[in-house]
Amino acid sequence: MALNSLNLNHYQGLIFDMDGTLVDSEVAVRQAVAPWCEKHHVDLEMVLTTGRGARFKDFIEQFTPHLDCQHEVELLEQAEADLAHTVTAIPGAKSFLSEIKAQQRKWAVATSANRHNAIARLTTAGLPIPEILITADDVGQGKPHPEPFLLAAKRL
Repeated sequence: MALNSLNLNHYQGLIFDMDGTLVDSEVAVRQAVAPWCEKHHVDLEMVLTTGRGARFKDFIEQFTPHLDCQHEVELLEQAEADLAHTVTAIPGAKSFLSEIKAQQRKWAVATSANRHNAIARLTTAGLPIPEILITADDVGQGKPHPEPFLLAAKRL
């Protein structure tokens, strides 16, 4: 089906996850988290698998509850920020978002990244910044809890 033949009239809005849906941030996440895992003797693959899509805060509390969580979050967020240049758009994401705009549909992103890194990733990937961007900074409970998506839906 060609994108311009998509009928989005039945939708009031669309909500996207960011990583793995709109952007490929696999390299950035792996390279940011690997040194942290090595330093704290935490299995990288376990973090990448069970922590996938989670906020840094959530997996730090799960795997290393003895650490100063806020300090570790800041370190990991900075490591990711330093690697924003490695992020690319998922094939088709740019044209799909263009079609959403052409059909005048509202859309949002709900992500576990912080606001700074979310904007950096979308920008680096050449994607627009949505009016509604729900990040780890906006919610009390991160994914897989539905709070980020529910907040995005409410704001739509």
